[in-house]
Amino acid sequence: MKFSPLSICQDLWVTFENPKTGTKTHSLRGINVALTEGEMFSVVGPSGSGKSTLLHTLAGFQKPTRGSVALLGKNITTLSPSKIAHLHREGVGFIFQSYNLIESLTALENVLLSARFGHSPLDKNRAAYILDSLGMGHRINHRVADLSGGEQQRVAVARVIYNKPRIIFADEPTGALDSKSSAAVIGTLKHLAHQGSSVFLVTHDLEEAAKADSCLILRDGIVQNHLVSPSQDQLWNIMKQGLAHV
Repeated sequence: MKFSPLSICQDLWVTFENPKTGTKTHSLRGINVALTEGEMFSVVGPSGSGKSTLLHTLAGFQKPTRGSVALLGKNITTLSPSKIAHLHREGVGFIFQSYNLIESLTALENVLLSARFGHSPLDKNRAAYILDSLGMGHRINHRVADLSGGEQQRVAVARVIYNKPRIIFADEPTGALDSKSSAAVIGTLKHLAHQGSSVFLVTHDLEEAAKADSCLILRDGIVQNHLVSPSQDQLWNIMKQGLAHV
């Protein structure tokens, strides 16, 4: 198998077994995905469809039961957790619904802290510029504990941008945000994709999903549809058809 330089999986299966009953649940079944540079790729589907499991498996947090997964050109299926962590530092960014910031530090300090875990030099001016580009210029010296949820998520996004990742995994990054803050976060991710990063976005919001270059629709761990340049109406109609068969 020839791996993509960013991320690809082939015939991906993830099965969980109940240790008490031995019952097996197939979270993902035969998934094929390829992420290319400069692409924003969204994933939608009902709760329990396997969206987050797919993200976690592509990122190397979850071992597949069957199939192959590559990240930044390396087969991560057999890599140790320490080697996967090293690969993450080389060029992978993560944005989750929980911001994972240090509340006692300022917005600027949280962004600069990411330099210690990546390979970027410490540059206060650059960190301040990134925060300012996200509308946080007036809040860079405020402690995270004093920021709103939308502001904290923008700090989390700035922290990811600082290390110039080649691929960004975003798992429901706007789930707890208002519409204005959500639009700012999704707009930034789209901009990063246009600059050459690959963005893998898991979302329940069809409007956000439609902003992606392509969208995967999952149901019960299976690809129901894969749309290029999706529209919100297309996504809604496909989701509605799926619900009619539940």
